[in-house]
Amino acid sequence: MNHKEAIAIGNFFLALPENPEEKTAQKHIGDLVKILLFHQKKYYEEENPIISDAEFDRLFELLKRWEERYPDLQQNDSPTLRAGTVIQSELKKVPHHIPMLSLSNAFSADDLREFETRCHNILEKESDTPPLSYFAELKFDGLGVALCYENGIFVQGATRGNGEIGEDITENLKTLRSIPLSIPEKKRVEIRGEVLMTKTDFARLNEDRRENGETEFANPRNAASGSVRQLDTSVTAKRPLSFYAFEIFVDGRKEPLLSQEKSEKTLQDFGFFTSPLAVSCKNITEVIETTKNAEENRHRHPFETDGIVIKVQDFSVQRLLGATGHHPRWAIAYKFPAIQVHAKITGITFQVGRSGVVTPVAELAPVQLEGVTISRATLHNFDEVQNKDFRIGDTALLERAGDVIPHLLYPITEKRTGKEIPLNIPTLCPKCSSLLMKKEGEVALRCENRSCSAQISGRISYFCSKAGLDIAHLGPERIQVFLDEGRIQNAADLFLLTKEDLISLPLFKEKQAENIIHALEKAKQQPLWRLVTALGIPLVGPRTAKSLVKAFKNLERIEYASAEELENVFDIGSGVAESIRRFFDQEENRVFVDALKKAGLTVFGEKNEPTIHTSLSGKKVAITGSFEEFTRDELKELLEQMGAEPTGSVSKQTDAVLCGEKAGSKKEKAEELAIPLLSEAEFKKLIPNDLLEKQKEKNIPLPTLF
Repeated sequence: MNHKEAIAIGNFFLALPENPEEKTAQKHIGDLVKILLFHQKKYYEEENPIISDAEFDRLFELLKRWEERYPDLQQNDSPTLRAGTVIQSELKKVPHHIPMLSLSNAFSADDLREFETRCHNILEKESDTPPLSYFAELKFDGLGVALCYENGIFVQGATRGNGEIGEDITENLKTLRSIPLSIPEKKRVEIRGEVLMTKTDFARLNEDRRENGETEFANPRNAASGSVRQLDTSVTAKRPLSFYAFEIFVDGRKEPLLSQEKSEKTLQDFGFFTSPLAVSCKNITEVIETTKNAEENRHRHPFETDGIVIKVQDFSVQRLLGATGHHPRWAIAYKFPAIQVHAKITGITFQVGRSGVVTPVAELAPVQLEGVTISRATLHNFDEVQNKDFRIGDTALLERAGDVIPHLLYPITEKRTGKEIPLNIPTLCPKCSSLLMKKEGEVALRCENRSCSAQISGRISYFCSKAGLDIAHLGPERIQVFLDEGRIQNAADLFLLTKEDLISLPLFKEKQAENIIHALEKAKQQPLWRLVTALGIPLVGPRTAKSLVKAFKNLERIEYASAEELENVFDIGSGVAESIRRFFDQEENRVFVDALKKAGLTVFGEKNEPTIHTSLSGKKVAITGSFEEFTRDELKELLEQMGAEPTGSVSKQTDAVLCGEKAGSKKEKAEELAIPLLSEAEFKKLIPNDLLEKQKEKNIPLPTLF
């Protein structure tokens, strides 16, 4: 279908009556689903929409009305299923047609060589077997699931369970945009992979749960598992989950696809995410080198990974090697060393968050963990402290959850001397001495005093943070100085500061004051969704903020939207709608928002991200591989500011591909289509100096002054 045909079909549907006769709906509903799926692919996968958001919303609402009027006509691949509207009484048990086996493990290069020797010993009985070659990919630390497609339609998704029987999570998996509801293959297809949550999304989810008094997830894997096994699909729909595929069976067999490499390509062609590290290795020596490189770069990936899976490349050889009742003989998991050390708890302090939640924090005798000195670790909540019995003076096992966040697993009771001190749970706020409260159904202790200095500081710090307006040079320490010196009372006051105000403060110099004033001016032109996020509305993160801006276009309409209007926004349920309405109903918040408007902050969605003219203006640019100086999000932001259009895939419409190290199938496709390739160094030369300086300001913090 070309663009002209798609637009014509859309116009045909928009001209139809909203409530047609059943015969008319029955005749056309399949085409309505197809056109919506086409536009969703253009928007989410190719990042190249050809109709406006308003037109898409009208088509989507039309399909919803037809399905509500004639529920028997709803198709299995209907895009309305993404919203998560099913309440299940239980997760049913379903058998796997092909057992989901475990993997045997390797922990060293010698273990990998022994794996190859075992393969050779089995194959020496066979004649005419090709030399062993391998395929290496990341070992995801998520929830393993199997997807079944019949006649090209996604019909069932199940957890791994015990390998023979799993739980039916079909309705929940339909809410994940990274899982196609249909594929271009009419045979029976089973696709295996893992549901993941990125480290950044995990941290944000836990922050939201902490601020709302809910129990935090221990790690991204638990968060993904808990999210996808909900009985209420609307809960799953709100969680930031992704699916990565790594195995495919067609009519119960792999052999027709010939090899792991070709299988990977087929999965990508079907529209699935696959491992960002996927390497064909000619021999075990190349495998060992790949594992070394992967271990050194394990922190570069946006999600947790605990190793590399090595598979024999050729499917005919896999069949000869066979499997035990526990694991295939043709694959092995090389496990990265655990990132854990012992740490001494020297004290437990209390941190008050922006919503008043009081969190216990373990003060540690400084320890080194992968080159990072760690002296503090969250204990999440007081229930966890009591349940795990953490005491001052304990030696505890410390890990970096998600390779980033310091996290104490449990105390090592064998090392106790009897001098350890149990924690006394506070009854008063450590900052303002207000009585701490515990709401029904929450695990958190909370200070209800909105004027508490710690909450004010926390709200302003969040407003300025990367999650909010991303204002350079304004960290919590400097904000605290402004508060202590009486220069500000809320975040809006920041925009009233002058260079002279800052120079009059202790230890501030003229250049530092200029940098901050410059950063505040730039913050006024941030996208509207960032401003909505920065307000700190409970339950509203970047994803929900973007949905609000897409639906209402400007801040005033969001402020005065009714709960019913808010609930009509995609991805926003009654709880979030009530939270938004409650926030704007409070007078202090209305006064705060008015002050931001008077300060000149962006209030209309159209003012987002002003661009400048560059050689990439108007060009579609895909990104692949890993980069030395920039994250993918930073590259995408830079491209947008340079007038380019970052895309999620490579096609004939792509103008260039920005390639980092370990560039994969996107680079190969670009070479096939003769699309120009840009290295990181070449791209850097194209970035205007002012944008490059802005990026440096974000990434290189100034020395701590206070």
